Parts: sequence; structure tokens; C-alpha cells
Amino acid sequence: MRGDPGGLAAFKRVAFVQCVGSRNVTLGRGYCSQVCCRYALRLAARLRRDDPGRRVAIFYMDLQVSGKDVRMRWEELGRGVELIQGAPASIVAGEAEVLVRYEDLRQGRVRQEPFDLVVLS
Repeated sequence: MRGDPGGLAAFKRVAFVQCVGSRNVTLGRGYCSQVCCRYALRLAARLRRDDPGRRVAIFYMDLQVSGKDVRMRWEELGRGVELIQGAPASIVAGEAEVLVRYEDLRQGRVRQEPFDLVVLS
């Protein structure tokens, strides 16, 4: 990508929420497409590379990653993409930001954080 074709430069806090609409047996969608995580990792790494000061977080149940470029993605993730295991309890759009409420399994507490953009996949 050259320039800022999607207007992403304005977004300094970006969250990806994985497994939205899938992996839910109650809804009859117990499957996983096995592509969303790989794309989210690639986009997250790209967003960080384009703006190292940007905060990028990925909320996930478990990462479904395979393929020859996975090793490269993991190395890039070490450069600032935050991996948060668990699905958000709520996502609420405000006037200036989107509030994501989730359980932080590492710290054992519920947290709420603002983001400029939340990508559902």
C-alpha cells in the first residue's frame, strides 16, 4: 500500500476481534474458516510497521495459524502487537472511540479499553 488509501493513519488504537460469528455451536456455526487469524496477523503487523506508535491488539480464542509465512508473522508480532486471549464481553461505540470490555486472563480482572477502530473477523 502506498500513502493512506483507507484513511487508517487517523487510527492510533486498533483492535481485531477474532471468531465473530463462528465457532459457536449454539448458533450452528461450530466451524473455523482458518484464514481470519492469518489475515489479522498480517494486517496487524502492517499497521505497526506503517506507524510504530500505533497500538494494535488482537483478541482471540486460540490462534489458528499455519503456512510458510507464520514464522515471519510471529517475529513481527514481537514488535508491538498485543495478543489478548479471550472474547470481549462487550463492544460499545461512543462518539469518539469504541470501548472494549474484556476479561484479562493474565491479570484475572475485567478491563475496559478505548480503541479508535475495532475490526470484527
